[in-house]
Amino acid sequence: MEFVQHPDPEVVRKFLAAWTGIANGFLRRGGYPPELGLAMMRPEKFLSVSWDGRKLAWRQDSSGTFVIDSSDILVANFDAKTAEDFGLCDGIADNIEDLMFLLGYREWDDSLGKNNQDGVKIVGDYITEWRKTYAKSVESLNEFEKNKSDPKKLNSAKQALEKIRDSMKKFPAVEYRWKIDRGLDLNEVETMILKLKEQGKSGSGGGGTGRLGGR
Repeated sequence: MEFVQHPDPEVVRKFLAAWTGIANGFLRRGGYPPELGLAMMRPEKFLSVSWDGRKLAWRQDSSGTFVIDSSDILVANFDAKTAEDFGLCDGIADNIEDLMFLLGYREWDDSLGKNNQDGVKIVGDYITEWRKTYAKSVESLNEFEKNKSDPKKLNSAKQALEKIRDSMKKFPAVEYRWKIDRGLDLNEVETMILKLKEQGKSGSGGGGTGRLGGR
């Protein structure tokens, strides 16, 4: 795509000043001098630095003690060591252990990463596990349907519902899947279990505990 500059130089100047001002605001918010940000965004800006006691005095020219950028073609930039020397960073980390130390994690444990327990694997294992649990809860549904109408097997029907309830409690994704597939949530399962307990105490049978069929 060909770059086309606005024909009015005054519009270009104001537009450039506005956007560099916005970007420079982030640096100033972090405590960095405006000269630093401008030199890193606008090639025509020079950058040098001098020492005023223990403080650094940044200049928008090349007359400082240490010249960072005296080119009107390239913007100012810093390698890691130079950034550390001029107080622009808190330190240099050669590896993740160094980074954790600099961030204040003195007892950081990298065993998860070394044992292949990275985020992708953890998430993948979780998805596999909740899907297996959901499949087992569907088997419990079949057991419930088979036993709910027999007064002698109400306890087995109740245990089947309890397995479904426990699956929902262990994995919220299982409850969500039940809601989508069968319109049933954890509260309804709990209510059905209570009804079966009451039926067991009264000695009555029947299958009026609620709905567990598919939509």
